[in-house]
Amino acid sequence: MDNSLRAKLEEISHGEVLFDCPLAPYTSFAIGGPADALLVIKRKEDLAHLLNFFHNESLRWRVFGKGSNLLVNDAGFRGVVLQLAGEFAQIAEASVVGENRLTVGVGAGCSLTKLNHHCCRQGLGGMVFSYGIPGTVGGALLMNAGAWGKQMADLVVDVGLITAKGYEKLAVKPGDFRYRNWSSFAAYIGRGIIVDVTLALTSAHPSQLQGEAKELLRKRKVLQPHNYPNAGSVFKNPQGDSAGRLIDECGLKGESVGGAMVSTKHGNFIINNNKATATDVLTLIARVQHGVKKRFCVDLELEIHVLGASG
Repeated sequence: MDNSLRAKLEEISHGEVLFDCPLAPYTSFAIGGPADALLVIKRKEDLAHLLNFFHNESLRWRVFGKGSNLLVNDAGFRGVVLQLAGEFAQIAEASVVGENRLTVGVGAGCSLTKLNHHCCRQGLGGMVFSYGIPGTVGGALLMNAGAWGKQMADLVVDVGLITAKGYEKLAVKPGDFRYRNWSSFAAYIGRGIIVDVTLALTSAHPSQLQGEAKELLRKRKVLQPHNYPNAGSVFKNPQGDSAGRLIDECGLKGESVGGAMVSTKHGNFIINNNKATATDVLTLIARVQHGVKKRFCVDLELEIHVLGASG
């Protein structure tokens, strides 16, 4: 990126930009080379300007939430990474829409942890399934994150997006979602950014929610590896089956390549065991896919996103 582009980015972002920024510290996998630039954006009005700028200068860009569910290439990303903060991380006051029914507006940059703590304090039920998922609300929506039989699609009423033309609101229906995917967003890839979400929640007693959250977090710690960097579930579950079970049946727990290892606690997790590279992880992913295909004739599809140098 030349100096003139850098100067323009600094002006638009009000100086909150890091150039040649290593991305490993911004991902839960702790893996990845540098981005040309990383910008922290706090105001909606700045986003439309940025998207116009990216289009006019033919710059690639990508939004990072908490960097979970993501593997960044060792060569990094030739483009601009955006992080949403400030007003994008806010939670609005709940609105009553019926008996025991409420809606809450949440910024896409709000962490699921922050939202769950808010819901537990305020007696807002519905989100507790996501307690312990290390992501943002926007990322959870895009991936239709789910656990314990629940998913984001069950709660979303509408979504606010910003494109180069400005802000727009999309009504959302459960049918717009697929397993680990908000399929309707496909029309906005590369031109729109999720900035806020309205969720349909229920009234609940704070102590009940806090108890449920504590129990779900306990289960996560028992079933999933938390002592090493990882990106969560690597593969989508095949219909009617579990990717973790298939990997376990193939005897692949503990399989390793370089610093990457299939978790001995849960087969659908790959951990950064010792300074792993993206190449280590991708090689191990291919080995696991080959093993499961050979034994069960099942093609394991990636749930994590892989960000290459060119996007």
